[in-house]
Amino acid sequence: MPVLAVRRSPKNLVQERRRRSGSDQRISWSGDDGREISLPSNHECNSSLERTGYDNEIGRLERSPVGWRWAPLYAPPEGGYVGEVDPDWDGHSLLFTRSTPNGWEVCEIGADGTGVRTVSRLPHEVHAFDPCWLPDGRIVFGATATFQSVPCWHGLKRVCVLYRMNADGSGLRQLCFDQTTTSTPPSSRTDRSCTAAGNTPASTTYSLRLLTAMNPDGTGQRALYGSNSWFPNALYFPREMPGAPGRIAAILSGYRGPHRMGWLAVEDTRLGAAEGGGIPRISGCGQPVERRIADNPSSAAPGRGSLLRDRWTRPRCRSR
Repeated sequence: MPVLAVRRSPKNLVQERRRRSGSDQRISWSGDDGREISLPSNHECNSSLERTGYDNEIGRLERSPVGWRWAPLYAPPEGGYVGEVDPDWDGHSLLFTRSTPNGWEVCEIGADGTGVRTVSRLPHEVHAFDPCWLPDGRIVFGATATFQSVPCWHGLKRVCVLYRMNADGSGLRQLCFDQTTTSTPPSSRTDRSCTAAGNTPASTTYSLRLLTAMNPDGTGQRALYGSNSWFPNALYFPREMPGAPGRIAAILSGYRGPHRMGWLAVEDTRLGAAEGGGIPRISGCGQPVERRIADNPSSAAPGRGSLLRDRWTRPRCRSR
C-alpha cells in the first residue's frame, strides 16, 4: 500500500534569514529543531513562516521489487509551501495547505495529482491552513481572520482559530473564540457522533496546550486530555486510533524546544486524562513516560533522540 507524504528539503536558516533580513518582522527565526523543515514553533502558526523559498512536494512512497520509490503528485509554483495533507474519507481527494507570495490558502487535489484548486475564499491578508475533512464533506481549518496576535510577541505573531466551510469554500463559520492559537484539527467518527478535535490553550496560556473536542458546529467543546494538568505541556497532531474509541495517538511535546516534535505516544482517555495518566509511549520502545514539569519535557528526559513529527492513520472506510 502506498504511503502519502510530503518531501521537503531542509533550509539553511542562516542564509535564509540574511536574505530576508528586515523584510517582515512577523516571520519567526527560531533555531530549534524543526524550523529548518518549516514546522512552526509550538506557540505559533503558519503565519510565522516565510511564504516562499521552499523545495517541497506532495507524493506517494510506493513499494517496488527493489525498495521504496517516490512518486510525485504536486509541487507548488513560485517556491511555495505545501503540507498538512489530509485525505478525504474515501481516499479520492486530498486537502492541503499551500503558500503563495501573498498568503496562505487551503487547496484540494485529486489523489492522482490532478485537478488542483483553491478552496478557501478569503482575502490575502487572512491566512488559511491546516485543513481536515469532516465525514459530511465539510472542512475544518485554521485561519487568522480574527486578526488577533500573541500578546507576549508584541502583536507581531498572528493567532489562528478554527473555522468551518463547505467543500466549495462557502458557508464560512467561526467555531472557536480563543485568545491564542487553536490548531491541528483532526476529525473522527465514532458510532454516530462526529468530533472535531484540536489543540487549544489552557488557562495558563504561557506553557500548556489542552487536547479538546467539539461537535462540527462548534458546540459541546470539552477537554479530552490535560485539563488542569501540568503534564504533558502539549499534544500535537492527534488521531483517534481506528477501532479503539478513547485511544488517541499524538506527539507529546512542550512549549519551547523542537517545533511540534517529541514522543509519539497514545493517550487512553479511559485510563486517565491528566498528568500523564493513561499514556504509553510508542517511540523510545520500553522507555516510560516520566512526568516532568518543564517547558520541553520530551527534550529534558532520557531518550531525547526519539523525535517524531508525523500524523496518525485515517480509517479506510467512510460512513454517512
